[in-house]
Parts: sequence; C-alpha cells; structure tokens
Amino acid sequence: MKQYKVTCSKCSGSNVVGIDETANQIFWKGCDRIISGRFRLDNNWGWQCVCGNNSLLTKQENEYITDKVNPDPKQIAEVINNLIPDKKVVFEMEAI
Repeated sequence: MKQYKVTCSKCSGSNVVGIDETANQIFWKGCDRIISGRFRLDNNWGWQCVCGNNSLLTKQENEYITDKVNPDPKQIAEVINNLIPDKKVVFEMEAI
C-alpha cells in the first residue's frame, strides 16, 4: 500500500490516504477536507473536497451515465470505448 497526500487546488485543503493499488481501494488516514475518492474510468483518481471541488466523475461519465449510483453496463462500455481523459488537474496526489 502506498501513501499519498491529496491536496485540493481550490482551497489547498488536504488529507493523507493509503491506496491499495491492486484493488484500487482507499484507506483514509483522517477525514479533514477531502471527503470522498474513487478510481475513475479514465484510470485516474477522482476526489471531492468540502469546499465543493469535485473530480469524482470524468466529464464523459457525467454526460453519458444517467444513473450514477447504478450505472448501465452499456453506458460504462460506451465511455470506456470513447475515453478522453480529463486534462484539468483539480487535485494533486503526492506520494509520501
């Protein structure tokens, strides 16, 4: 498991998390400013901060997946097959 400091580019709030990269699982070391995270379909991590900054979903996931809680496998496949990674960095992940 690797540890990372995740920092919000909007408010500079941060948290330290452990990530099991084989299972893409997050282990929270505390929950101060960064309150949620997930491994996205574009193979990047998405995060959510209490200030409102949110990269949990890619632009494509947001546009094409209608039910975010229980997505249709066909919509997921469509996003993956036409994947365009988001280039805007709204959180920094620094290995520690």
